[in-house]
Order: sequence, then C-alpha cells, then structure tokens
Amino acid sequence: MYLINWAAKCQSKTLNTQFHDGAKYFDFRVRFKDGKPVIAHGLIEYKGNIDHMVANLNYFAEYFGETIYLRFVLEYNKIPEDFASQMASLVDLVRYYRGKYPNITYTYIMSKWNEQKVATYYSKDTPTLIHKYSSVLKEKRFLWIPYWYAKLHNKTFLHKYTKEVSSDSDVLMLDFI
Repeated sequence: MYLINWAAKCQSKTLNTQFHDGAKYFDFRVRFKDGKPVIAHGLIEYKGNIDHMVANLNYFAEYFGETIYLRFVLEYNKIPEDFASQMASLVDLVRYYRGKYPNITYTYIMSKWNEQKVATYYSKDTPTLIHKYSSVLKEKRFLWIPYWYAKLHNKTFLHKYTKEVSSDSDVLMLDFI
C-alpha cells in the first residue's frame, strides 16, 4: 500500500514535533486485526506502536504539566461484518489506556462516518471539537495530493472558523498542522 500512502497520510510531523508546535488534541485511527489494534487510515495500515505513542503523549502531559486530549476513532471504509466486536474492542482499548496512562484526557471514541459517540470520557473543561476536514473531500479526492490540498486550504479554515474557536474551550482539527 506504500504507493497510495499519499492519499491516506494526514500528518508529516512526529507526535513530539506536533506537541512542541502547540498541538494538544490528537486523533488516533485504529482497526482491530486478530484482536489487536492497528493504526490505520482508509485502506492503509501503519506499523507504528500505539502503546508507545500513547505512552509518549502521557509523558508530555506529565512532564510539561499540559492537558493533552486523545480521541480514538474506529477506522473503516465500509461497516465491517464484526462491527459490534470492533466497537467493543475500541471501548476496551480506551478503558485500558485510561488506567495505564492517566495523564491524558480521553475525550471520546466514536465510529467513523456517522461520528456516533460510543463512550464519553471528559470533564466539563473538555474542549468542544470543531472538526473541519481539510484534506481531500468527496469528488476532489483524486485531484490533489492531500498534503498540498490541506496546506492550501488550512489558511481558509483557520480564517473562517477562528471566530468559532476559543483558545480554552474549542479545538479546530485540521490535517497537516
């Protein structure tokens, strides 16, 4: 799938760089194979270690005294036949991480296309997510390289939605920050 990675990749910076550049809200896309979580986006599956990434975010939160939010999304292109067990695995995964890495605020987990909330873990101080997809949308999907599309359109999204985003209470989620 390496040849189509350009269509699935949404970030080019490491978690460390994103954090130090100001990101405090992270979105992890996973699917489950043989009961184990796999990092995925669209058709692409990545080799990254989810536990290692969550541990790093937990360390950042603890060491720097920052509130870090982590959202898990069940990634799929069409609803899988074992959807109920995939969702149950996702709920179990977040429960596990909440116990193992308590310095992160797990805002919520949901299924992909209908943004159905499956479980909510937040306090009254959790920011509202303003989710504006900035990479390739609908019919434009095959016309642009997502990185350049996002780079060109993030400025428009930032300008248009800045009024909706309060620095303390809302999060604007964009690709390729």
